[in-house]
Amino acid sequence: MIYNLSKLDIHYIHKKTEENWGQFTIRFYDPENNIIEIGESIPCFVKRFNKQGLKVEEISERTSVPLEMVKEICK
Repeated sequence: MIYNLSKLDIHYIHKKTEENWGQFTIRFYDPENNIIEIGESIPCFVKRFNKQGLKVEEISERTSVPLEMVKEICK
């Protein structure tokens, strides 16, 4: 099931933001006041940078993901 968070009464810590290493995250409280964090997986944001035209070396430097892992994800 897919939910549209914008239609729910949610107390956000912050809406979608890009972390220093390039990952998009969102943080909010659940009904019991626990913090929920949702973030892109490593392959997701590495592939996003690759689609934007960054070279594997640039992606590795930007994200701190090891070069060999970036190469494996982008092949």
